[in-house]
Amino acid sequence: MRISLTTIGGVELAVLDVEPTWSCVDILQALGDSSPQVVRRLLHGTAELLPGTTLGAAGIKGGALLTLLSERALFIVTASNDDTAKIWQAETGDCMRTLRGHGDKVCTASFSPDGRFVVTASADQTCKIWQAETGDCVRTLQGHGEWFSAAAFSPDGSFVVTASSDRAAKIWRADTGDCMRSLQGHEGLVATAAFSPDGCFVVTASGDGMAKIWHAETGDCMRSLQGHGGPVNTAAFSPDGSFVVTASEDGSAKIWHADTGECVRSLQGHEGPIATAAFSPDGSFVVTAAQDGTAKIWRAESGDCVHTLEGHGDPVATAAFSPDSSFVVTAGSYDATAAIWQVQSGDCLRTLQGEHGDVLNAAQFSQ
Repeated sequence: MRISLTTIGGVELAVLDVEPTWSCVDILQALGDSSPQVVRRLLHGTAELLPGTTLGAAGIKGGALLTLLSERALFIVTASNDDTAKIWQAETGDCMRTLRGHGDKVCTASFSPDGRFVVTASADQTCKIWQAETGDCVRTLQGHGEWFSAAAFSPDGSFVVTASSDRAAKIWRADTGDCMRSLQGHEGLVATAAFSPDGCFVVTASGDGMAKIWHAETGDCMRSLQGHGGPVNTAAFSPDGSFVVTASEDGSAKIWHADTGECVRSLQGHEGPIATAAFSPDGSFVVTAAQDGTAKIWRAESGDCVHTLEGHGDPVATAAFSPDSSFVVTAGSYDATAAIWQVQSGDCLRTLQGEHGDVLNAAQFSQ
């Protein structure tokens, strides 16, 4: 039988002779290879043709019109104790690239806002910036007195903020690697550091039990967030910059008002230290990852737990939302796997495994 394929705008792309036993995979193969940066989907009317469904099972007959959607692929970067970071395609679970060059475990890895670069922080006392498409290391940042615990780009990609066990955070120019500013004031290791959505502030989390908000331009400490009963492992701004979420060894996550430093909500329910916490891009949810082997999704406004994500069986090192807030990626510390979960249902959709040879420390979606 013969079917036609068009773009979403109605432009005809191809007319194919197909069999009822064909699936969308067969049709896409018949169209030819596409870039790994692109994900292609087929629609029959408003219904998507799923990979395992045949044309006959979907009720598609000769003369049918299918619409081809081409979308920018979503990627995940992971960091491991095997001294590497890896880039995966979220749609397929394929490992696309391995970033090699660190001489010790990679503590964190994250994409630049435009997805063109990845920044990694390592126990080898360096931070590296990599070209995501080629895997080439384009810059190495050195200057902390001890190991780099975290690194993240500014919202415009111009700067990188790093955190270190030397009790400081630093702001660097991404294009030159020059250190612009050192944020000092914590009395314990700085576990994480992140920019506010407007790039004007930085929030840090420390083993001294506090999070601090700093002015990125001057380096002044604007506010200290105190209230946890143990080391603070993570701190991150909400999408509008109004709030900060923290995660602590005391087994709780807290939401704070960024302007006043007031704790407005405490998220209780994990049975062990919480490694990380982050807002969803739409601000509706918070995800936490803990040593009790679970991640949890919470309503940011009420503090109610919506889903408990179980499956790793080992401490969960990190959890992060996809750009559209529809998915969460988690990384299991000791099972060396990352998993992709659907936010609405809490179901595990895909497991990324078999590539890293040691503990996973971080996982994050591209923007």
